[in-house]
Amino acid sequence: MDVTPFLDKKSKTPLYEQLYSFFKQEISHARITKGTKLPSKRRLSSLLDVSTATIERAYEQLTAEGYVKSKPKIGWFAAEVEPDFPSAPDHIQQSVQPDPPKKNAPAIDFHQGNVYPALFPFNAWRKSIVKSLDRYSDSFHTSGDPQGEYELRHMIAQFVRLSRGVNCEPGQIIIGAGTTVLLQILCLMLKPGTKIGFEEPGFHRSRRMFEAHRMNVIPICTDAEGVLPDELYRQNPYLMYTTPSHQFPLGTIMTITRRQELLAWAAESNSL
Repeated sequence: MDVTPFLDKKSKTPLYEQLYSFFKQEISHARITKGTKLPSKRRLSSLLDVSTATIERAYEQLTAEGYVKSKPKIGWFAAEVEPDFPSAPDHIQQSVQPDPPKKNAPAIDFHQGNVYPALFPFNAWRKSIVKSLDRYSDSFHTSGDPQGEYELRHMIAQFVRLSRGVNCEPGQIIIGAGTTVLLQILCLMLKPGTKIGFEEPGFHRSRRMFEAHRMNVIPICTDAEGVLPDELYRQNPYLMYTTPSHQFPLGTIMTITRRQELLAWAAESNSL
């Protein structure tokens, strides 16, 4: 086992006694469980920068009081504590029991954040991981580009040009660990109190991120075509948050006419 006892070398209490008290408390409260092998004298001596005689004296005292059992040529092991000693609190128990299986689990899980395991391409995913490890192993030990790996941004730029009609360069793309992280970066660029138009209904986590950064979130109603332009002109937010390709949670797709109306509004009002 690995332990890091704190020994105060300026204290009047001898070092062996401090070490003895540490192990006594850990074993008494079951933080070191029965049968656990304690560090060897040499290992602990090197770790704590004290003599092996100090370690041996502490271990011998623990053995004499029954906290530790010595096995010749093998080492020292934690013994079972007396029944009247308090057990470890729940939050530091060593053995964690798995959650019992859920009863009456739904036949189909419609939660938007979950993936149906039977449909996930594990074989293809595993092959891609192994291929990446073989191909890029030399660069894994260094920090990557803060905007995201250039090769990935280059592929994304090609993809959005073909699938979304968006013309952009890799330098204009920032990759982050999900929408929440990217919105947090965006919020750091805005002043608190900035008016944010937010489609109603919309993604609750994105709304909470704006609110957590003290933005002035203004609900903007939607219809079958998407965000209502009249509401934008009336509320005049500095930034409009919308999901045009697949509106959350309604799933509608914003029409090309409505998208052009949103772009026209942004250009006229110098908004985003």
